[in-house]
Amino acid sequence: MWRLLPSFSIVVNGSIYGFFPRKNEVRQDDPLSPYLIITCMESFSRMLQRASKSPGFCFHLKCGVHGISHLAFANDVILLSQGDRQSVSCLFQ
Repeated sequence: MWRLLPSFSIVVNGSIYGFFPRKNEVRQDDPLSPYLIITCMESFSRMLQRASKSPGFCFHLKCGVHGISHLAFANDVILLSQGDRQSVSCLFQ
C-alpha cells in the first residue's frame, strides 16, 4: 500500500533551509501532535492579531470593545469581523 509521508522545511528570516522527510506519519495519537497544534495555533493567533490592527479592519460590533478578532479551541478557529469586503480581506491576507 502506498502512503504519502509528510516532509518538512524550516524558514529562518524568510529563507527556506533543508528538506526533512518524515520517517513515519504523524497521527492523532502521536505525542508530538499536541505541541505542533499549539505552536501553529499560537503563530496563527499572532498573525490574526496583527491583521486586526491594520487600518482597513473593522471589528464585529459586539467584539470591538474587547478587541476580539478570533476564538480558537483545539484545532478550530472562529474569525470575527464585520462582514465588509475590506475587513474580511485583511483577515485573509
